[in-house]
Amino acid sequence: METAEKKHWKTLEKEAKEKEDAKKLAEQNAETVNQEQANKTEVVDEILEKPMQENVEEKEPSIPLSQVGDLVAKEVAKAMANLPKQEIEKPAEVVKETYKPLSAKEENFDEIPGLEDFEVKDRLYVLCNNQKPPSRGIRNRSKAPLSPLTYLNPQTKQTSALRYSVNQVSFFMEKQKGDVVVTPIEFKNGMLKTNKNEIPLQKFLAIHPDNKANGGSIFEEYDPAKEASIEIEKEDRLFEAQSLVRSISPLKQDAVARLMCSDYKEEWVPAELKRSLYSAVAKSPAAFLKLANQPSLEVKGVAKTALYRGIISYSNYKWLNDNKEVLVEVSRNQDEYDAIAEYLMSGKGMAFYEYLKQAIG
Repeated sequence: METAEKKHWKTLEKEAKEKEDAKKLAEQNAETVNQEQANKTEVVDEILEKPMQENVEEKEPSIPLSQVGDLVAKEVAKAMANLPKQEIEKPAEVVKETYKPLSAKEENFDEIPGLEDFEVKDRLYVLCNNQKPPSRGIRNRSKAPLSPLTYLNPQTKQTSALRYSVNQVSFFMEKQKGDVVVTPIEFKNGMLKTNKNEIPLQKFLAIHPDNKANGGSIFEEYDPAKEASIEIEKEDRLFEAQSLVRSISPLKQDAVARLMCSDYKEEWVPAELKRSLYSAVAKSPAAFLKLANQPSLEVKGVAKTALYRGIISYSNYKWLNDNKEVLVEVSRNQDEYDAIAEYLMSGKGMAFYEYLKQAIG
């Protein structure tokens, strides 16, 4: 059994060995630190040995402010000269669109003759006889048997009942399907204006039996060119009539006045007769031209004057002389003045005609 003294010595030896090991470890750590410090020192020395010029940036030369503008202009000119040349594009030619009437063949669903090449344009319709009521509707559907509205195909001779509807492609009632919206057709102040997009309405009016072009008497399409031609024709006819009334003989003037002037008087002097005749000619130039160009005009005038003065008479379809003798009998469908003129111009009545001219002086 160990004594206390031996234990004490073992403890001292152990502590001495631990101190020795700690000292060796400290020396090794110190040697490692010294080596790292030496390496850092070598790197610093290498950096310090490089020339100072490598760490100093060179300064750009300065330019006087007075020369900056010229230098900028030169650089801009040089840059512009080096740019690729670009061709100047010509402005695109502007083409003015013009409206060209279109064909509406595809809308002739009922294959109605005459509507194959229907011209698409704005159209104006007017009531006949210059009627201008505030509002006037025309027939838009057939109501048989009281008010039938039908179309007769001139080729097939087939008759179809008409009905105008905005939601149907056909005008014929037998071809219309589904719900039918019957559309009114109204004239305002005697006119109905339609634009070129209202093709169905225009076509319906084109075949409408009340259209003047189809023999009707309610409305017609207004044609400016046609109306201008009619007006020019009227003016030309009036000018011709006024010229002729001045050129015919006083006897013929009197004969026309007796036939055209309702207020004719035997007592008229030439100036009064002409004034009344000019007024009648202005109202009906066509009637005057027809009378003035008749070969029998003068003869009829003489006969009418003789009748007024009682030299001859007319009764029961018979012309009589002043002795009540029958000169000529008039048929039921013959004009009495045509009958007496025919007699007086014949060989049988020529002598009596000369007698009448002298009698009326």
